Amino acid sequence: MSRSIIRQLDARLFEPRRWFLIDAEQNKLADVPTLERGLALIAAGNAAAVVGRLSPGVTVIDVDAGGIEGDAITENLIGWLIGRGRWHLVRPSGGGQGRNHVYCVPGADAVMLREFVQDLRISYGLPAVKIDMRGPGGSLRPLSSPHRRTGVTPAPYASGEELHAALLRLRRELPKAAPDTRTARERKAVAGRSIVALEPLPRRRSDVEPRWAAWIEARGPVPHIGGLDQSRSAIELAATTALMRAGLRADDAWRTIQSARGGAFAKARTRGRSWWTQQQWNRAVREDTAFHEAHATTPVAAGTTTSPETLAAVETARADLQRLQWLWGPRERHSVLLVAHTLLDRMTREDNLAVPCPLRNLEEDTGLARNTVLSAFAALENTLGHRLATFDHTRAESSSHVFELDSSYIEGSLSLVEPPGFTPTQPPPPGRWASLTPTSHSLWRTLPPAGQPTQPLEVLAQSAGLSHSPTSVPSARQARTLRARLAELAGAGLAEQNADGTWRRLERGNSHHERVASAAHQRIHDRIVRERTEYRSGAWNRWNRGRLQALRANRARQLAWWENLPELERGRRRRACAIAFSELPQSEQAERRHNIAAVRHRAGGRSERELHADWCRRFDHATQADRSAEWKHRFLSLSPAERGERERLLQDHRRRWHLPPTWSTSDSSVSSTPLGAVRAA
Repeated sequence: MSRSIIRQLDARLFEPRRWFLIDAEQNKLADVPTLERGLALIAAGNAAAVVGRLSPGVTVIDVDAGGIEGDAITENLIGWLIGRGRWHLVRPSGGGQGRNHVYCVPGADAVMLREFVQDLRISYGLPAVKIDMRGPGGSLRPLSSPHRRTGVTPAPYASGEELHAALLRLRRELPKAAPDTRTARERKAVAGRSIVALEPLPRRRSDVEPRWAAWIEARGPVPHIGGLDQSRSAIELAATTALMRAGLRADDAWRTIQSARGGAFAKARTRGRSWWTQQQWNRAVREDTAFHEAHATTPVAAGTTTSPETLAAVETARADLQRLQWLWGPRERHSVLLVAHTLLDRMTREDNLAVPCPLRNLEEDTGLARNTVLSAFAALENTLGHRLATFDHTRAESSSHVFELDSSYIEGSLSLVEPPGFTPTQPPPPGRWASLTPTSHSLWRTLPPAGQPTQPLEVLAQSAGLSHSPTSVPSARQARTLRARLAELAGAGLAEQNADGTWRRLERGNSHHERVASAAHQRIHDRIVRERTEYRSGAWNRWNRGRLQALRANRARQLAWWENLPELERGRRRRACAIAFSELPQSEQAERRHNIAAVRHRAGGRSERELHADWCRRFDHATQADRSAEWKHRFLSLSPAERGERERLLQDHRRRWHLPPTWSTSDSSVSSTPLGAVRAA
């Protein structure tokens, strides 16, 4: 790899004279005039790394999720950029597997990229710091700087020829700008003028809400806002919203902020109007507009009822989910329950036990990633019902698959005598579950509504699927999860604690949660509208082919990196991974097996059956017998419950990836072993 090309890439990707040095703890040491000077000081042992500011037009997504999840997020980003023909370059950040920097020049797709990154955060349930998007002016370590802790300079995932081609294209897309000779004050003034304040919805001018007026004038305490986020930014955003709802325009609101007393709007006054306009005023206007558009719906006509037969079947199925949830692992359980209840809600509203189930509609309703919804359908198949393949490609705009409730619930429901009457209400506010975790949804479904007997927290955790089994006492970690999810529901206005410490369910969330939910739903809805438009125009297939090519190229780079490692290093890494894998709980081992197989499958690698056969051929008869005896001993040392769980997970993995239950070799004389083809990884 040419060091010269890396330096030339850095010269385009970063501003030329805004470099500084940091130590291993990420503390700033000193400014340096050039990148070369910074690297020289690092070589002399005076600093750990050099940091620069991204050039105009350049964006970097810092993926810090780690592991297979981080690699999957990186692949999603690469596929998105390839689908839109945008320049990009990926390099490992140096912090371990699944931690990467994705450099790109998004151009006119910058806003869409930001929305896509936000969707990824929601889909994977990760905070912004784990998928951190940094735009022009953002701080980042350049390609030629070593990692601050390891001292290693990670190379981009590209060959010398690919780097040269990337440099040539970057020169075309990002011409070298003339040096900026303006002062910092002049740059700040121009930046402030370039940010346009959005127009709010028209409102009659009124007094600001008393609690906010008292805070602004230093006559009252900091008001408490809904939700768990009570940070200064969140409070100032809520205060900005209060000013907007009082009928103030951006100019009037900013004058009010400038005249605020005490600590009111301290952050906005410190950062300046451009920051406030972009981060608070425009955000408040967008959320307010989205909220009103989402709730401008026609209510369900009064008197519309669900037939007793449909209601009885749905209630029978809903009750059976308490039993079925233990068939699924703890990682997938709550996502499956969210999809299942969403389908049952739709059956109730439409008074039909077979309802359309477009993936993208369910993605909007649940906030889950599309692959997660598909996995939920696989889990629900032959348990709750059946997904009928009724989609017709010739009628793509009006056709979809259908989910039909299993007939056993229809037969079982006939034994119910006089099921209670039910009047279907409006669906929950759009995006309700997109802004909350699936675990919170499971808990909300379990909480009793007002007027019904409450449950102790231990029973609540068992009913919501938060414990190891229906009868096991929740562990300390599970108890913390329960309390955290209850607090999340309370912050959203969907749960309330009683005087005796028990909890009950509330049907409608508070206004803050509905604003957040509406904004989350709007992002998903806008993306889905774009995807459907692309699909129906024929562009989707081209994008899919490009994404598949990118996945395969990335896999090839990974394999080349592995093959270039010394054999001793590969052996050391294998042993370390095997030890770490053996210490995982059985459910996490099963999930790890499936994720690794899925990554190989998406990258177009060899099938799991072929890899399994090759693995078996590595051992002669004596070694096979020894390994079988070893695994049999480990298997018998487990408790009966653990044995059953292990066998179920292994059978599920074999069935999913079409693996044989015995040693698989070309030699038919090899007999099967007591544990078949049990493997550690």
